[in-house]
Amino acid sequence: MLTKLSPGTKTSLSVLIAVNLMALVGIIAFGWDTFTIILAYWLESAIIGFYSILKLIFSKGEIKTKKVPPKFRGLQKTVNRAAKIFLIPFFIVHFGAFMVIHFFFITILSESPGQTIAQIPLIALTLGVGLFVSHGISFWNNYIKNNEYKKANPQNLMLSPYKRVIIMHATIIFGAMLSVPAMILILLKTIIDIIAHLRERKAFKKA
Repeated sequence: MLTKLSPGTKTSLSVLIAVNLMALVGIIAFGWDTFTIILAYWLESAIIGFYSILKLIFSKGEIKTKKVPPKFRGLQKTVNRAAKIFLIPFFIVHFGAFMVIHFFFITILSESPGQTIAQIPLIALTLGVGLFVSHGISFWNNYIKNNEYKKANPQNLMLSPYKRVIIMHATIIFGAMLSVPAMILILLKTIIDIIAHLRERKAFKKA
């Protein structure tokens, strides 16, 4: 299956795996606990949201509607542009609120929220830059160079970050409640990321 992937997808997948494994550095070198790892992945959710905004800006796909007669195609394009203008600020506000609530629950679940929050600058340096670069490589190699933006449906783009973030964090938090070791949680998260990445590429091929 992996041999059928484009060079750009293979590159972005390799970087994604490498950056995920950087979390091990936090555990070994800085003594990160499970909830610090969860906070690191919360930061990644913000990065995913940032690139989702870029994807919405560059998207050329049409919003799904019933078949439009040829004489109304010009109007359909106008509607698509207007919808994008509305969806982008709506997504920023809605996803921003989602991130704030998400952060609130993380701090409640943490045994020492003050200590965990104090690690944000270190997390940003250790993982934040790598995650930003990783998602940037995927954005460039897959979305731009492979012309995924030409097929991208703004509605799907707005919903996709929620699906990925909810599945990822539900798995991680549930694992934390069962006292699963942080290294196992990193492995689970990496597997979820790989599956989500490949499914996203497959969805664009079918579009």
